This record gives sequence, structure tokens and C-alpha cells, in this order.
Amino acid sequence: MSSRIPEGEQVAYIGEPNGSLDVDDRGRVVQAAGTGSHVHWTSGPSKGQITLETNLDLVSMRTRGDDDALDGPLVTIAVRDVYEREGTTGLLNALNHDGHLAFFEPLAVEAVEMIRDNIRTDASFRPILSQLSATEAQELVVLATSTLLRDAFGRS
Repeated sequence: MSSRIPEGEQVAYIGEPNGSLDVDDRGRVVQAAGTGSHVHWTSGPSKGQITLETNLDLVSMRTRGDDDALDGPLVTIAVRDVYEREGTTGLLNALNHDGHLAFFEPLAVEAVEMIRDNIRTDASFRPILSQLSATEAQELVVLATSTLLRDAFGRS
């Protein structure tokens, strides 16, 4: 199956066994990613983990005639109940535990790289970096990025 697999779809792995996945390991697509899918595995060596797999190595477990209502995202937790019991933080933790936040990692990587690039190319920071070795400059950029993110998101 090379086309997009909808979020929430139950799938089985049909690719080459590779130590972390075996044929017929089962999981659920938590986020479509072009020709791949982020899968939360419910069986096999990767059980409980989320991995990005090519759709060519996945097969839908939906049988013909099933309702196509599953083509949208599938929320597998009682959002309102969790929110009322545990608040915003508890809901976010539950969503993460259930695999609904797989898209966070690529967003975070993109954000960190954007911040690092902006720090490296900022007109007021370039003269500072030019006085340091490449390693020292990189260390300063990494520290500045971490500090900026901590300070920006450490507040409520």
C-alpha cells in the first residue's frame, strides 16, 4: 500500500524483519507523513513505541465494507473526562501516551533549527561568533537556543 494511510487505521507490518519489527506486528497510524506513517505499535518488539514506516511496508487491517468514517483522526481517549479529571497537563500527557502527539518531534526539530539559523545569521550576533572557533561558536549557538526556548516556554 503506497498511498496515504488514514490516521487511526489499524495496520500490520509486512516489510523485511529488522530486529525492531517483524512481519505481522500490529499497530495504529497516529499520523500520516506523505508516503510513510507514524505507527504506534501494539505488538512485537516495538510494542508501545512510535516509528515512522514507509506505507509500502504496511497493510491496512480494515476489512472490505468497513465504515469509511475512520478516515479521519481517531481519538482513543475520552478527552472531556480526562480534561475534567486531570486538567490540561493531564490531557496532554494522555494524548502523548496514546500516540496522538507523534507530530510534535518533527515540529520541535524544525523550530530548534530555525532558531539556531536565526541566531547564527543575526547581524548583531555574527561579529560575536566570528571571534570564536567553530566549536566555540557552535557551543554558544546551542546554549543560546536552549536558553531562549527555556525562557520562552518556561513561563505559563
